[in-house]
Amino acid sequence: MKKIMIFLFAFCSILAYSAKTVDYQEVDKYIRQKLDKDKEITFTYKLNQADFTLEGYSDGKLTAVTDLSSNPGQAAMDGMKSVISEKNGKLNPEYKIFAADGKLLSEQKFKLNKSIRLFDTANIMAYLDGDIPYDDRLMELFNAVDTMETIGYHPNNVKYIKKIYVNHKNNTVKMEVKDYRENPMMLQVANIDIKTLSGKNEIFYPNGKLFSSMNVKNGKINGIVTTYSEDGKVIKKIEVKDGEFVREIQ
Repeated sequence: MKKIMIFLFAFCSILAYSAKTVDYQEVDKYIRQKLDKDKEITFTYKLNQADFTLEGYSDGKLTAVTDLSSNPGQAAMDGMKSVISEKNGKLNPEYKIFAADGKLLSEQKFKLNKSIRLFDTANIMAYLDGDIPYDDRLMELFNAVDTMETIGYHPNNVKYIKKIYVNHKNNTVKMEVKDYRENPMMLQVANIDIKTLSGKNEIFYPNGKLFSSMNVKNGKINGIVTTYSEDGKVIKKIEVKDGEFVREIQ
């Protein structure tokens, strides 16, 4: 399901370990011990031009290596930092990313019902955005998460906020997106089934009135998309199939 997604989510994958240089089990153990002791851990990222890799370090310890030949865009992370904090407890972790000049770029706040490897939650976002297929391991992640909130900071401190609520009783998720870069800023709300990525998507005016509504099937818009004026009148209807425009009805 292709939704607007904060660009910094991709950075969560920086701790995708290279088996040639990093023992990921040892790194996971190190991270867990560090968090248990200090309730916080900081990673710094350095570009290794000789090997064309991006390396992650914590207190001088190599924790990650990313091959930039297939991910050249991540070279921009040279000098950046990220921080995992469990100061509010293991089930309420936070993850922040800072630019090389120290400016906060994004933050994620979680409410979990059991402790998990935090970076794996990037797979939830990738799945909801249609980038990876469903599998049973994804459901294990969804089962551990109650809410996820991501806040992205853009120039002039304009925010992008995306919040996910997991309904464990019926295996659905509710997503709320507020993009303050848009004028006017509208609220997008999607309620979808986790396994099928099917459900309903609605967009609201700043005053809370419905702007448009559409059905989603298998992660794509299907059926009639209706657009409303702020006084509730239908101003346009179109038919869409598998995300592609079919015809204008009104």
